[in-house]
Amino acid sequence: MTSATSGIVDFHSHHVPPHWTLTTLANFAPSQRARWERINRRLADPGALLEAIESGDIAARIVNIPTALFSHPGETLAADVFQRVNDQIAELVASHPQHLHGIATVDAFSGETGALQLTRAVRDLKLRGVFLESEKNGSLLDAPEARPILQAAADLGVAVFAHPVNPQGLTQQMARYGQVGTLFARGTTNAASLIALLEGGVFEAAGASGRVHQPRDRRTVAGSRFCPPRRRRAIGRRAAAPACLYRYDGI
Repeated sequence: MTSATSGIVDFHSHHVPPHWTLTTLANFAPSQRARWERINRRLADPGALLEAIESGDIAARIVNIPTALFSHPGETLAADVFQRVNDQIAELVASHPQHLHGIATVDAFSGETGALQLTRAVRDLKLRGVFLESEKNGSLLDAPEARPILQAAADLGVAVFAHPVNPQGLTQQMARYGQVGTLFARGTTNAASLIALLEGGVFEAAGASGRVHQPRDRRTVAGSRFCPPRRRRAIGRRAAAPACLYRYDGI
């Protein structure tokens, strides 16, 4: 299979520039240390993003920089951290425009500040979506402070990648079961946030009703997609294309 014929795009690709100090070894169970040491080396290597493309296994990657990989659970980062991260992902994908495509990283619970950051990332940096952590300190993506970011995504017509986190309490409770316990904790919280989105009136508030799509081939899109209908709907005096929401139950 070649990249020209496969048409496979990996939607779930992380990168962290080397000058950020990774905290993953502290945030995961000691039993997973060796695994995360290997992952950390690849996270900092831009070449790792291109290996499967150059071998013909996939055609392209959608890349993001998760701040959770260099912060601690529940930590609130300064707004300029997200601006720098988005500048960095834009610079990375600009060096490989045919194969790497970037999405912005925004604090999902930062209200209007996050909405402005997303707007800048899409309009000025030409990023194609937004990466949001699905939970923070007990709040899910239907929280009032998350609504401005989701509304901005709907107005801009870009995809939203709802990504799992290590929920406090459940993560520690499941740590003794190794990787499967960690994945369970992360997936459970992510699923809870998506239920909150679907049942909490978020799509209706943005002028769209949600639908769920499960890809038949996980290689095609590395996650599940939550999309409103394609038709445009009025939001106030503007017409906007509602955002698609993606979720992934892995790391």
